[in-house]
Amino acid sequence: MSKPTKKPHLLLWFSIPLIMVIGLRSPNKSLSINIYDTYVVFSATDLTIAISVLLGLIGLGYWIIQKTSRKLT
Repeated sequence: MSKPTKKPHLLLWFSIPLIMVIGLRSPNKSLSINIYDTYVVFSATDLTIAISVLLGLIGLGYWIIQKTSRKLT
């Protein structure tokens, strides 16, 4: 139980391939969001890549904080 709290960056980095596999299985799908009179359309591939990059950056931040021996509050 204490393992994920000691190294949260590994949990984030190991979730990236899982998200990539799930998101790239169906590349023809899209997500459309209606904001008043404007539709914003995202493809599944774009969302998968964006979420993976975001998780990678958050994991990198955790790793840097751990290597510099700082504490998060």
